Amino acid sequence: MLVSTTAGAALLFETDFSAVSVSAGSTRRARALASARAAEGAGEYEQARRLLLPVVKAHPHDLEAAAYLDELTCRLIERRRGEAATRAREGRLREALEALEAAAALDPWSEALFRERAEYRRRACEECQARALAAEARADWASAFLAWQEGLTLDSAWTEARAEMGRLRRRQAEELMHKGEGRREAGDLAGAAALWRQALELASRPEWETRLRELEGERCLQAGIAHFEARRMPEALFQLRKVLVLDPGNREAARYLRYAEQPADDGTIQDRFRRLED
Repeated sequence: MLVSTTAGAALLFETDFSAVSVSAGSTRRARALASARAAEGAGEYEQARRLLLPVVKAHPHDLEAAAYLDELTCRLIERRRGEAATRAREGRLREALEALEAAAALDPWSEALFRERAEYRRRACEECQARALAAEARADWASAFLAWQEGLTLDSAWTEARAEMGRLRRRQAEELMHKGEGRREAGDLAGAAALWRQALELASRPEWETRLRELEGERCLQAGIAHFEARRMPEALFQLRKVLVLDPGNREAARYLRYAEQPADDGTIQDRFRRLED
């Protein structure tokens, strides 16, 4: 509406823009439909859906556009299901499941898609299990653990996978303890201690902790005696006292410590060694 006083007269003008708005909206709708059909013709169903969604949202009463959108959605779902089937035949179950997840995002309430996803998930978990057991058979603990872990990303409620991961850690720890025992018998106490510490990180057992503590005491005793014989008394004292912290009843460590603690002017160093031999 417009009011004017041109030439001393009051004039009133009224204009109806409704027809123009309808025409402009119809033009945008027509362009969107045409673009969607062109995208569909090129096989780009996702792009066609993206072009139609604003039209359906703005005009929910537009039956033609809504029906076309549903048609495109069904075609896209079937494409995703076909991709899933192909990937599954090729043994790419994880990728097959991803294709079905994309289809389910388009139709979350589809029972058929739910059943298909459950079946592919089951098969993918079985494949993870097979890889885990094969890796364990060749003592490839890292690969076996990762395979079970991958299975849990597919199904977080897979209790068997969690139990197997725990069993795998315990078995790996037992192997490390066995290897450590071999190192200890060969006289490599440092190597044995390193392996036993790794084992305890994987699976804690009181008896293993006791064995490691005894081994550390044995290592300190050897070092203390070596320092004593080399006449490095401060170092000897440090190692021998560590032995008695780890093993308070160690008589040999107490004996060496008693002589190492004597003042330097209390006899000669040779006297200390002579008393040890007595």
